[in-house]
This record gives sequence, structure tokens and C-alpha cells, in this order.
Amino acid sequence: MYRCEKSSKCISKQRLLDGIPDCPFDDDETFNQSCSLNDIRQRFRCSNDNNEKCFASLVIQDGKKDCKYGEDESNKKQQMIEKHIYFQAICDGITELLPVLIDGKNETDETQCHYWPCNNTYSRCDQFWSCKDGADEVNCPSSTCPELYHECVFPNDTSKVSCLPITKVNNGVYDCLGGTDERRRFADKIYRDQKIFFKLHNIPTYPSQLTTDNTSMTSSIKIKTDSIQDNPIIKASVFQKWSCNRGMPIRLRMGDNTSMLSCLCPPSYYGDQCQYQNQRVSLTLGIRVTSDWRSVLIVLITLIDDERNAESHDHIQYLPIRDCDSKFNTYLLYSTRPKNSSKNYSVQIDAFNQLTMNYRASWIFPLRFPFLPVHRLSILLKVPFSNVESIHNCWPPCVH
Repeated sequence: MYRCEKSSKCISKQRLLDGIPDCPFDDDETFNQSCSLNDIRQRFRCSNDNNEKCFASLVIQDGKKDCKYGEDESNKKQQMIEKHIYFQAICDGITELLPVLIDGKNETDETQCHYWPCNNTYSRCDQFWSCKDGADEVNCPSSTCPELYHECVFPNDTSKVSCLPITKVNNGVYDCLGGTDERRRFADKIYRDQKIFFKLHNIPTYPSQLTTDNTSMTSSIKIKTDSIQDNPIIKASVFQKWSCNRGMPIRLRMGDNTSMLSCLCPPSYYGDQCQYQNQRVSLTLGIRVTSDWRSVLIVLITLIDDERNAESHDHIQYLPIRDCDSKFNTYLLYSTRPKNSSKNYSVQIDAFNQLTMNYRASWIFPLRFPFLPVHRLSILLKVPFSNVESIHNCWPPCVH
């Protein structure tokens, strides 16, 4: 319990800093040790407050800013934006990040910017204005304007894309259609909203929302309609929806105007209702290369037995610059059901250059536990820097 100052009244500590004065002198709303209370997990801590205030949950989004920077009134989406910003937004002249107390100073994404010029290697020509005047996006390879000019569509001439000097950008005058030259003025609205509203040429202010008026318009339009015959919809019963285990039910039309229910099974199942599991190898593959990032590789994956007979195979088209972080999943099935338990099996992987068909490397992974119906493999391949030269002739020899 908390005893009010200069009073015999006692209240629950859960009512401290809840936005509702309970004590005669309102000292329950100025209590300065709220972050040391036992119910700290149910309280809201202001992120940048030197007074260390932790408010009760009642103050969250109550229309009144109790924290110094108003984060108690921010929704989760806005808080995420204020804590996680785009890399390109650093030192762009617009403060998006909430101040963080570091070494006694409130730091944001717009402080210490003399160490981070807006026009640098990382922000150059990335189609994102890091500088106030967009200097990092002029004279780019894709630009059709001369140096120190931005592309602009003038409201009085919308038939072509013109050029506007950067000295007229963000000067409070709308020179381009949609106000694209005044991005700083609309930055907060554009950055935080999923919907982007732009300025219309004949409206003097930037609208907070778009409204439409119903207007009647008549014109001589010849309307031609074609009737389409509707086919009756056959509703599937509950039994039909679940008749194919892990598969998709389809209806096959027979020649005598009748139909029958059938199942499309995934590779891991088989049977007329996909009720049986296939014995298989479930392979998850990652690939890393150290050179030739723009060369396309063909990775051939083969399930073989101890006599090097191919049970099944698959292939992957791998472009390092595009697929370096990708994982590839595939199923390798045995040629017989059930598999021949007297044989040993392996997964062989071969890599080739797609353009030149030059051989790069090979790997073989024996399946150590042949009694498992489903063998799961997770492999990370590292393609060597140069082509691997064969040390000895492998069997069987190539016949083509």
C-alpha cells in the first residue's frame, strides 16, 4: 500500500502513475520510484526519460502524452518505425528515430552527421533521397537529366519528363506534379503511412485524406453485352475435402458424362487416397561459392545405390549473386516400393557451369542408416575456387 503525503489515506501501489489523481495533493502521480515497484512487468517504461518513470497501463494511448517524447501514445507499428529505420534514412535531414541517451546526450539518426555525409558510396544512386536536395540521386546512370538536375513533370506540361535544378528542391514551392520536389515537407506522412497521398495542382494544401464526390455524367456510349452460360457449381462434401491425406482431391470426368473422385498426392505420399508414405530422402541444400558470382551453376542431385544405379534425380539452377542466401529442398524417391533393404544408398551431387558445361566439383554422401523410411539430409556445399581436376578415373566411364 502507498500512503498519501500529509494524509492518512492509503491506496494500492498499482494506482500509482495511472493518470488518475487519488491523493489529496496528487503525489501518487509524481511518485519518483515507480520503476522499482513489484508490478514493473505490468508497467510502461518511458524509453528516454531521465526521471525513470514507469506508468500504469491505463496511460497507454489515453490521448495524453505522459512520457517526454510521447511514446506512450504511439501504436506498435509507429514504435517499430521509431526504433527500426531504413539504413538510407541515416542523416537525411529528417528525424525518424526516437532520442536515445548516450553519454549524457540525446542521440538520434540525425546527430553526429559530420561523420556521415549524405552523398556517399552507400547512398549514391539507390533511388532514395538521403540528402535534402537529393544530390545523391543526380547524375546517375538511369537519369535522363544533366548534372545537378532532377527529373520532373511540370503541371503545365505533362506530355514529357522535364528537368528541375536541385536548387529548387524543398524550397516550399511545388514545381513538379504531385509535389515530388517537396519530399521533405511530406516526409513524415509518406514514411509512416502505407497509403501515400500526393498534392494536386489545384489544391493549395496537402490533403490529409482523399475524398470522392459522386457526380453524374452522361455520354453516348454503346454497350454490348454477351451472355455467358453459368455452369452449376458442385459443392464438395466434408468427406471429399478430407478424403485425400496431404493431397488435393480432383474430379475426373469420364466419357459417359459421369465423374469420379481422384487424388493428387505430393511426392512424399502415394495411394488412391495418399494414405501411404513414400520411402524417400528429404534433402535441404545450401550452396556457397568463392568466385564467379555471376556464373550460373547447374547442380545435379542423384540418389544412387551401391552399384551406382540411379534411383531418382533432380537438378538446381544456382546463380550465386541471387541465390546465396537461399535453401533448396527436394525429395529423392526410391525406384521400388519398398526399397531394396539389401542395398546401400548414397546421394551424389555434381556441379557444372551452365554456359561452358565445365565441370566444377562432385560430392557423395552415404546414407548411414538404411533402416530409416525417411532419411533427412542437411548439406552446405562449398564450391571450390577453381575447377577440380580428376585425380583418377571414376567408374563407370562416360559412354557419351
